Amino acid sequence: MKIILLSLLIVDLAFSGSNLELRKLNKCYAILTGEKIKKNHTLVSKIKNKELTAKESCFNLIDSIDLGSNDNEKNKIISKINNFHLSWFEGLDYTRLPYLISRNVVDFSTPAYYLTKSFFDRNTPFESIFKRDQSYRAERKTFFERVLIEPFYRDKGNEIRYVFGRNAEFQAGEFNSAAKGKLVDIINENRNFGYEGNNVFSHQGGGILGDPTYLLQSIDSTQPIISNGTTKLHRKYVSSVFKDFMCRELPVIRREDVNSYREYDSEISFRQSSSCYQCHLTMDKFAYSMRNIQANRVRILTAENGDLPTIIKHEEKFPGTSNWEDAYRDEPFHNQEPMGALFMRSFDDNFSSLKVIDDIKGISELGDIISKLDDPYICAAKRYFNLMTGINIRLDDPSHYQYSNNEVEILSLIKKLGRELKRHQDLKILFKDIIESEYF
Repeated sequence: MKIILLSLLIVDLAFSGSNLELRKLNKCYAILTGEKIKKNHTLVSKIKNKELTAKESCFNLIDSIDLGSNDNEKNKIISKINNFHLSWFEGLDYTRLPYLISRNVVDFSTPAYYLTKSFFDRNTPFESIFKRDQSYRAERKTFFERVLIEPFYRDKGNEIRYVFGRNAEFQAGEFNSAAKGKLVDIINENRNFGYEGNNVFSHQGGGILGDPTYLLQSIDSTQPIISNGTTKLHRKYVSSVFKDFMCRELPVIRREDVNSYREYDSEISFRQSSSCYQCHLTMDKFAYSMRNIQANRVRILTAENGDLPTIIKHEEKFPGTSNWEDAYRDEPFHNQEPMGALFMRSFDDNFSSLKVIDDIKGISELGDIISKLDDPYICAAKRYFNLMTGINIRLDDPSHYQYSNNEVEILSLIKKLGRELKRHQDLKILFKDIIESEYF
């Protein structure tokens, strides 16, 4: 919302009394940079000389930008687009990462990098945000040297090593911290910082869904839990996925959808009630596919003294299913094969039926399934449409929300833009399509 209001304010103040083309250019420039365009800018001259239209000028500006540029204006645009993408993740609470050690190791903007990389890199389709199996890290321009986190430091002549728990030593070499400063480029994450054979930066597949930073912030790393299939599951993570990538709040199914799935004799109360089960059927079945994932806090003794939250992937020792019975077997639930299911009503058929996709193994398969839905593409179109027009349309099952006639018309356009994004996989084309709409 702050991004939109700032952009619109700049548009109102700049070029008052000038022609419509200059005002359109300034609106585009404000969205991309957060600043009003200078009157001596090359694009302003070209519009005044009728060499370019505002639309062509804006398109040229977008197409001229590649990651890795050292141009100040282009870096502003890269940072602005990345900050917009970071705003998608409203549920991320970075203050929960404890102590300075976390802020040095974990780059809080990592989830946004997947989207920003897709926007600026022609070879990175939008669907990759659900399919990558490697994280990204930033290259940033700063006046300061990067902080090096040493494998140990000396305190009064004594070596104090990184430790995991009370006994296990951290197996880490000299290590570059998360980059600080102005965003310049986005590259593959290749840092290795770990303990007992585990790398803090290990990716779980499924693009952003399995990125360690996203996992740490969307499951509770302050009170780590081991999934047991009933009372302990990563429900917060599931809620975040629907909100962040599909612009949907739970429940995403209807009351009548749960009737044939209710467990009337279950010892778990929320599986008996249709109102509770309307959320829990989706949350719990989804979370079964990540039963082997756990957040953990590693106690680190350094000059900074603090805890570093990490992701643990438990060994799969036993077969698993997406059935509730798995929680009651003798084998530990978190050591079973992570099989889950997706229950939702989707834009795929305009919410006309319950979508059930069973036997989804792990986060990687979850990402692949989500990438094939219409919903994340329509959600992306809604977010870009909001950025560029100031119009915020709710995405919901029409049985849950009554749309006005005007909202129906705009929603129809957003669905069209989203389905076209699913086809062409290019966020820049989506950006341009919105510019060409009557609402820009």
